[in-house]
Amino acid sequence: MVLVSALFALPLVGLGLLFDFSRFGLGVMVIIAATLGLMSYSQSAFGGYFRTRRRLAATDDLPWRLTAFLKDAHRLGILRQSGTTYQFRHARLRDHLVARARKT
Repeated sequence: MVLVSALFALPLVGLGLLFDFSRFGLGVMVIIAATLGLMSYSQSAFGGYFRTRRRLAATDDLPWRLTAFLKDAHRLGILRQSGTTYQFRHARLRDHLVARARKT
């Protein structure tokens, strides 16, 4: 993360020196930093995950508060946690949900 920030910062400092840190120069730096940040975010795994999660939640295919939902299902014994992932505890429930999802 520090390396990416440094790669973004070096050209911006150069632009700041070129424009003598004027208001125009600061505006250009902000626009470039925002553009580079959005480009790197959109290409990252987290960006894809966040967009997909938001789209699924908007269509009611996934709860908005996903982490709270998973923790509650774990607390109720429906899911088990294996490392950083959640797994269905009961194979019949998993198979039923998969078959139901395929029908729709």
